[in-house]
Amino acid sequence: MTLIQVWGCLLIFVLCPLLGGLPASEWLGRWLQPGRHRWYRLIEGVIEASKGIASVLLARYYFPADPTWWLIALIALVYGQFWLRQSKQLLGVIAGGMIYSWQVAFLLVLMGGIGLTLLREQRLGKIGLVVLFPIVVGLYSQDGSQGLAAIG
Repeated sequence: MTLIQVWGCLLIFVLCPLLGGLPASEWLGRWLQPGRHRWYRLIEGVIEASKGIASVLLARYYFPADPTWWLIALIALVYGQFWLRQSKQLLGVIAGGMIYSWQVAFLLVLMGGIGLTLLREQRLGKIGLVVLFPIVVGLYSQDGSQGLAAIG
């Protein structure tokens, strides 16, 4: 591990949770007044998706040959979302998963959509996605370190 990768590790463990905890969509809600602006949900989704994309691109910059770190950056983003904002949105994870592997993200969206349709309960659908994520990553990568990193 080089010194640049040590700095990358430090940045991933500090910036990704802070990025996840950044209440940008709440700030946008105060600024745009969601009842009067019709594009509010779209802009909010773009902001949340860009957080996931930025965290994976940060990890890809410092660890271009090791996708395990890309998953660790996504997990750090989710930790920051949950601990700092108590938010359980999965859009950032799906968008970051598109950068990690579009096949994994496509399968998760497909299976999550089917699960939400069959179960008709959003909470159970999110739990199902959280359970499916490490399974799909482990089967896709066939690498034990990526499967363990996806478990979090």
